[in-house]
Amino acid sequence: MPAQDRRAEKLGGGRLATVVPTTDAPTSAAEEAELVRRIWAARGGDPPIGDLGALRSLLAAGEFGALHFACHNSFDPAAADRATIRFGSESFTPSVLAPMVAEASFTDSRPLVFMNACRSAGEAPLYTELAGWASNFMKAGASAFVGSAWAVRDQSAKRFAESFYRAALEGRTLGQAATHARAELDDRADPTWLAYTVYGDPLATVASPA
Repeated sequence: MPAQDRRAEKLGGGRLATVVPTTDAPTSAAEEAELVRRIWAARGGDPPIGDLGALRSLLAAGEFGALHFACHNSFDPAAADRATIRFGSESFTPSVLAPMVAEASFTDSRPLVFMNACRSAGEAPLYTELAGWASNFMKAGASAFVGSAWAVRDQSAKRFAESFYRAALEGRTLGQAATHARAELDDRADPTWLAYTVYGDPLATVASPA
């Protein structure tokens, strides 16, 4: 059917969970997480998750409407793990999401996942598919994934996230929110505003809290 006639998807509108690794995170990560929680305040938000055990428990439960990462991400398409977020001596990789992918754990909550980290939207080719954060979160049932295609500057990344969430929670569609955030950040000397990739229905909007 024509795009204007179809019913647009509603992104998960439940509680926000934020992730800031305690031992290895950008200098502005804690500030970014607090800013995002304030913007999402009407829908609820908890203190940032700082260790991998707590993150695994959150993902296993799948009870969140949005999941925001403010962290470092290393991406090496030639490496076995390809993408890695460090939590001290422990590593969070896309393979950790395998049980959630198998069970489609996020299908009910349909969360928005925003991984604000360098090359978080990078995908590595396997024999029959692409593997990466976006692919695995979407296969697990996320309604949308926002990530960067290359390295981003910490302060610029924080500003993009702020503009994106404010626009989305004002009722703009996913596509409009991303476009608005890019326009707000537009700086020819800093390509961060061009780095972000959005997976999901561009006409989707954030659902009202349950």
